Amino acid sequence: MSKKEMNDKLNNKPEEAKENRMALDDAARVKVLSPAMLVFKRFIRNKLAILGTCVLVILFLFCFLGPLFYPYAETEIFYGYRDQNGSYAYAQIRKDYVSYWNPECDSDTKTNLDLVERMVNSAIKEIVESGSDSTNVQAADGHYYTLKKFDDEVYALTDSSYVLVADFAGNMLKGIATFRDGHTKPEGDFDKAAAAGISEGSFEFGGLTYDIVKDPKGTKLDYDIYCDLSTGGVDYYFVSTVLAPTFYSEADYQTYSKDSGFKYHAYLSNYTDSKGFEYGGEKFTTASEEGVITLYKGEEKCAYFSAFAASGKDSSVHLSAEFQQALEGVISEMRDSSNAAVGSTATFTFPSPKYVDGKVVTDAEGNTVLEDKVYTVKTEQNDYTVWCDQSTYVILIYDAPNADHLLGTDANGMDVLARIMYGGRISLMVGFVVVFIEMILGVIMGGIAGYFGGWVDNLIMRLVDIFYCIPSMPILIITGAMFDALKMDYKVRLIWMMAILGLLGWAGVARMVRGQILSLREQEFMVAAEASGLSTSRRIFRHLVPNVMPQLIVQATMGLGSVIITESTLSFLGLGVKHPLATWGNMMNNITQKVEYLSAYAYIWVPIGCLICLAVIAFNFVGDGLRDAFDPKMKR
Repeated sequence: MSKKEMNDKLNNKPEEAKENRMALDDAARVKVLSPAMLVFKRFIRNKLAILGTCVLVILFLFCFLGPLFYPYAETEIFYGYRDQNGSYAYAQIRKDYVSYWNPECDSDTKTNLDLVERMVNSAIKEIVESGSDSTNVQAADGHYYTLKKFDDEVYALTDSSYVLVADFAGNMLKGIATFRDGHTKPEGDFDKAAAAGISEGSFEFGGLTYDIVKDPKGTKLDYDIYCDLSTGGVDYYFVSTVLAPTFYSEADYQTYSKDSGFKYHAYLSNYTDSKGFEYGGEKFTTASEEGVITLYKGEEKCAYFSAFAASGKDSSVHLSAEFQQALEGVISEMRDSSNAAVGSTATFTFPSPKYVDGKVVTDAEGNTVLEDKVYTVKTEQNDYTVWCDQSTYVILIYDAPNADHLLGTDANGMDVLARIMYGGRISLMVGFVVVFIEMILGVIMGGIAGYFGGWVDNLIMRLVDIFYCIPSMPILIITGAMFDALKMDYKVRLIWMMAILGLLGWAGVARMVRGQILSLREQEFMVAAEASGLSTSRRIFRHLVPNVMPQLIVQATMGLGSVIITESTLSFLGLGVKHPLATWGNMMNNITQKVEYLSAYAYIWVPIGCLICLAVIAFNFVGDGLRDAFDPKMKR
């Protein structure tokens, strides 16, 4: 085939082949060869870069869109019922006598007898030591009253019987008796009988016995004459006892446990002929059974009296009589054995109502479901405390993962998953803001230094060297301590922290930008830009800086991970973002207060640690991918 035939054959190709022929200036060809598309294609060929991008997308969706669909807020505190071992009741063996007043006593009488009431324990001690059945005590107005003994555990203050009736001035030979208001001088030679009785200390006159004693406030010739004017009537002002009532029903406990008047009648009734009393429209009777005073309301037992007294930690809670009897038995055994030292304990089991979520469980018929509960009795200084597991309404701190809280709750009772989402927002936001500040300062300072050179370059580079020499971590620690001392608002603190981190990190960007611009400013396009009369700022920021953008993007992406690590470290040390704002760092700080928390609450810190690692590794993968895409020679 001749050369001419070959050319004719080539020029006569089918129309389909002509249509698919591509010229060098074809638009599609230009699109394929564009730098952006080349960078993109190189980037998506990097599997690690794609993996990092996917992780970052998921993280951003999780942190920024997740809270919109999650039902709990960042600072929402959750409450619920938990079985906690805590003090349930207090018990003691009463030794001091408590007085219960006659409800008919007026306030003036109580004021006058206040001193007598406060002296009851010493007066009872005097009765016990003397072996008598009563003693006389003096009220604030000088009047004497009689404290009468019913038995070793019950005493009562009766109406005045032994009183100061007259003053006597004289001696054993003669004198004059002056009777006080309310008392009349008997007819006859009373003065002579009083004078004769001085030596004996007493005398009889008119069928009454009088005591005559030296007046401690008078002269040596002044005497006081006392007389027992008791008529045999019973009129008690108050009852003093070490006994305490234990009520059989909760209704009676709520009605009478704090009623002093009721207790006055209840204690006194056992020592009167009637053995009973009426109070509040109800008829009560008392009886001694095996040495224990039992109070009946109608035909039913209302309460029994004992020196053993027990009360619930919550005063509104009624301890059943059966429970108190079991508790008294345990304490009696502790007192009789060697297990009576302070701090010693004993346990007993007692059937108690079953609680679920703070509510008593009942069966189908409405009866309370009982379960055996273990109670621990601990000996204190002068009393006993009873401990047991109780269904208590508390803040749900460190609640384990469950259907309501997928990652449980933290030390403040807040949902961990919600705080991780909001904490990711803060951590990522801090990273981007700090990197943005670094880029702005670095581009401006590095661009000016690289373009102008000379003394400007020298000055800026020395400033960069100074920032390189600043120990960043000590400065951040000192700053955080200063913010703590100033008690700075947590939002203001966050802004200051981002500004300081950005200010300390711009030097590396400035040095990189300067190096790039030093090589670019000698290129032909810069000579053309200068020849066209463009301003200096326009030549730097419209022509030089855009050519440095690939390196800036790579450095910014690589720097995001380190900023997140720095913020997390500061918050972990308690110097970063403060509560109630959540960051991954301060959440880790809360869980590492004690070493044992790391193993006990791994479900909190492990997810946070994984998210920090994923974020940093993902940014590094993306940074490496961008670096290789912008400069393929780096990969080779």
